Amino acid sequence: MKRFFFALAICLSSTFLWAVPTPETESKKTVLFLGGGDHSPWYFLGMFYAIEAYQIPIDSIVASSWGAWVSALWIEGWSPDAIQKLFLDPQIKPFVGVEQLSKTALQKKAPLFPIANSKIPSLQARFFLLKDTAGFLKAGNRSLDNDSLSIQNALFKFRIQESLYQKIISPSKAFLALSCDGTSGSSVNDIFKTLPLEKHLASGEFCEQIPKPNKKDSSVISIVAIPVPLRYKDTISDPWKRTLWNNALKDIKINPPPAVLIRPHQVSNDSPEAWIQAGFSAIEARLGDLSKVRGRAPSSLRSLDSLIPWFKYNPSFESVPAQIYSHIKSYWDVSDTGIVAPSRFVKKIMSNPLYDDISFDLEEDADLVIGAKAPPLLDFYLGAFGSNVLGPNAYGKIEFHFINQFEYLFSTEAFYGLNSYAIRPEIRLARLWEGRGDFFIKADFSHIEPLKSYFSEEALWNRIFSESRTDFSTGFAYEVSSEEQLNFSVLFGSRTYKTAYSKSDGDFKTTPIEPKFTYDYSTPDFEPWFGSSGFGIHGEFSMRSIFAGFDGFVPMHYRSELSADYHYSPLPFLSLGAGASGAVSLYHKEGYGYVYPELLNSEPIDNAHRHRMLPTPWSSEWYFAETRSYHYGLVRLQAGLHKGWFGAWLFAAYIKDFEENATVAMKDHRFMLEPTLRFAYRSLDVRAGLSRIVDYSNTKDLKKWKDYNFFIKFGAYDFL
Repeated sequence: MKRFFFALAICLSSTFLWAVPTPETESKKTVLFLGGGDHSPWYFLGMFYAIEAYQIPIDSIVASSWGAWVSALWIEGWSPDAIQKLFLDPQIKPFVGVEQLSKTALQKKAPLFPIANSKIPSLQARFFLLKDTAGFLKAGNRSLDNDSLSIQNALFKFRIQESLYQKIISPSKAFLALSCDGTSGSSVNDIFKTLPLEKHLASGEFCEQIPKPNKKDSSVISIVAIPVPLRYKDTISDPWKRTLWNNALKDIKINPPPAVLIRPHQVSNDSPEAWIQAGFSAIEARLGDLSKVRGRAPSSLRSLDSLIPWFKYNPSFESVPAQIYSHIKSYWDVSDTGIVAPSRFVKKIMSNPLYDDISFDLEEDADLVIGAKAPPLLDFYLGAFGSNVLGPNAYGKIEFHFINQFEYLFSTEAFYGLNSYAIRPEIRLARLWEGRGDFFIKADFSHIEPLKSYFSEEALWNRIFSESRTDFSTGFAYEVSSEEQLNFSVLFGSRTYKTAYSKSDGDFKTTPIEPKFTYDYSTPDFEPWFGSSGFGIHGEFSMRSIFAGFDGFVPMHYRSELSADYHYSPLPFLSLGAGASGAVSLYHKEGYGYVYPELLNSEPIDNAHRHRMLPTPWSSEWYFAETRSYHYGLVRLQAGLHKGWFGAWLFAAYIKDFEENATVAMKDHRFMLEPTLRFAYRSLDVRAGLSRIVDYSNTKDLKKWKDYNFFIKFGAYDFL
């Protein structure tokens, strides 16, 4: 510590040339000493407001920690208003004054239960796999969510560098940033390394908390700022910080420096506004001691209230491992400019759980050096889902995700219930074609059988007792933009249905083949069914053929679907929504033109291959004949009252069945009403409610609540 202040004394005497005393009648020079502390950036900002308001000339600044950042901005031309605007930026405000040197400073509190984010309610365990120095593979626990806090911290560090490189004017004041390794300087790197950020072992928080002069100079008035109130009991929470400050304040009391101390008496609360006011008032309280310099004209600074960041950054990925180089590079959009570019880059890469240790290092020529790691991930899921249609089902899933020139995902999910079971493996190559495309191959070996009690009143000829699948599909997904996505897939299926006719005719078997294109557009905040804002569009076009074992080949027919939804929240707890959808299936028959597909002479199987309407969330649970058609249109409305994890929703829909499905007793104009209660937290999604569908001649039956079908569903799954 003595060497530290000895170096400081040399710097002051050699750099600022204040060793020679001047007569009392001459105007005094002023040296401002700023240190650090949790609230110091806001406190020092208040001081600069007062310094400019009362025209106190500052000739030189000696600073460390947060004081080095704030004062460097000021001498480079940032006005106090511009600095405050920077500090209040949403990307910056949560970290201003936050010491990140201790291991727990940015540590997120682990949830009590590791609940997955997937649609199936599950507990999830995530591990990363690494080789140690001896070449042995080891596994470590990994958070279920990308460490968004540390990534935001990396972006905060970048914004600090970006702000320091924006020199509005060439600094005309002598400036010295002090580090705890005994070095000092005025460059951006000298300032940056003294800040209390992660891995900054030379931070000013590790040594003297209060930079101050160590000798009397009659030609100089030293101003030492102390961002700790006289009554500071509740303002320093960490024990090690409290010890350092106690020692520093005790030394000030025993050996007061030859300086004017700027220290607040008390701060009313911990808000930034209160600390800014405290800094301003602390200067006001010592104006008498500063009277000898107030008569001198203040140094002119050209300050601006708004700043424009660099228009474009040059990303450099040379520091990332070769196996992930092209993949991480694909997350950077070359068309983005200014602050938007790194912000969007972070947002995109955070969506991929593979990436870790994201870092930015901005250089003076606007080169932005980006670092990242992507260790292989292994995820295990264990949970359950079900409803009063499918009954309870135990669920499990394993995923292995890694990058080695290509981004690979191997996964297998399975479930087993009272009547149903399945295993679904998948292989996916992700982020092909400059990071925009995924190629996948997946299979579905399943048997789904609803509870017989739920369909006890269903017409026998419309009931499907069970469905078995042996399906294979392959295809690719292409991201046109962050809002738009195209998908192409081909299904090779084998389906077996058990119906009321199985005893006499055997189970019904089909072998569908279906190439399909889909288009999706949605705003980032859009959520199907239970969303509060945004809109989404979904379109499909496909061709399907069905081979029936005893009926021969069913001709290839064209299928098209289109749906759109819009959500709006006039109040935080109220959500309104509207949507529309329609579909048609046709094929060209010689001599007849385009007609609906020929029926298979089996009512429940015909309904299984018709389009599935989606008037309400519950209608997707099973093969409800009333919501199946080769040609339909519908309009849906919804309203919800919600707070946190809970919500009460009402869904209503009007359906027009243009085909007039002969297997359904209802007429072509139908109305559906579905009040629903919902609890949703991560993958825990529980819904319970009532559902009723009637035709236009029986709309009065919507008032008969006893005729509604009660439902309960655990999990936001969709297996049809």
